[in-house]
Amino acid sequence: MTSAPMLVAEELGCDWRRVKVEYASANANVRRKRAWGDMAAVGSRTIRNSQEYLRKAGATAREMLDRRRGAAVERARVRVHRVRTASSRTARARAAMSFGKVAEAAAKLEAPKDVKLKDPKDWKLIGKPVKRVDIPDTVMGRQRYGIDTQLPGMLYAAIAQCPVFGGKVKAMDASKVEGRRGIVKVLNIETFVAVVADNWWRAKEALRDVHIDWDVGANGGVSSASLMEFYRAGLDAKEDIAVARKDGDFDQAFAGAAKKLEAEYCTPYLAHACMEPMGCTAVLKDGKLDVWTSTQNAEASLATARVGGGRAAGERRGAPRAARRRFRPARRRAGLRAPGRAHRQGDGRHAGEDALDARGGHAARLLPSRRA
Repeated sequence: MTSAPMLVAEELGCDWRRVKVEYASANANVRRKRAWGDMAAVGSRTIRNSQEYLRKAGATAREMLDRRRGAAVERARVRVHRVRTASSRTARARAAMSFGKVAEAAAKLEAPKDVKLKDPKDWKLIGKPVKRVDIPDTVMGRQRYGIDTQLPGMLYAAIAQCPVFGGKVKAMDASKVEGRRGIVKVLNIETFVAVVADNWWRAKEALRDVHIDWDVGANGGVSSASLMEFYRAGLDAKEDIAVARKDGDFDQAFAGAAKKLEAEYCTPYLAHACMEPMGCTAVLKDGKLDVWTSTQNAEASLATARVGGGRAAGERRGAPRAARRRFRPARRRAGLRAPGRAHRQGDGRHAGEDALDARGGHAARLLPSRRA
């Protein structure tokens, strides 16, 4: 929200004080053949993955604003070598022209295929401390989260998932809640159970009284001890080892070391806790699905919606497993406005299934050694 626009602004030559940041549309991105590139913001990869094409986008716009046949030349009738971008303006001999005044005409030009990016030594914005643009709205409570969505005639779905990853519903008894005030439907959707009601609290409370018999599958015997055994086997393996980098001959150096130090480090399974419990609102009507969801990857959520809530692999907010669970109750109840929500306890319990930190059970053995 801040660093990515800075990349564009740097190459474009914008006055950052006058920049307003808006969310790009994932729908428009797909329609325009991913004109804005990868819209996922996951795994601390935003800058690494997008810095080149975002800078090129800014440099391309700058080039189009400055070109000989560009709007500045047409309107101001000045020689192109005297037209340069500086602080959101194309500088002229006698006056300055804002980007806005030339943007419409410049947009009609053919985009250059190759553009020159600024030398890092000439950067005026990138690498400088800048206040995050989203902080004021966050601290003042103006941010809109996924679970803030309110639509007329909404119903609410509370979700129960198997306590074991990969488990499925074997049997379900909803007799205690069927016919209860506000309860619309109890759905068995293979990998989870959803209680649909006229408000969130009724759905959540009714879910407690639904008896679910789970088929835990192959992961039923997995425990912290078995996971640690798995990690140790990987550390001690002699074959089929993935090597990311190798400098020197560690085995030889370690064997001949006069002094050896050995230490083990590991991290437990942790919940990748979000600011809000995962939520999604879906409206399925007349063959059209509208979605409001908590996501770091709107394109993946679109893909999940396209297949009607079918299977989709991925991370917690990075790819829409949580969204998939919300689309499917809406699909089963065509026409309803149904937000699915996880409460904090359930969200934390199942975070590992969707989360980056499902891979958080990393183990590392450090064997530093040196000759005396």
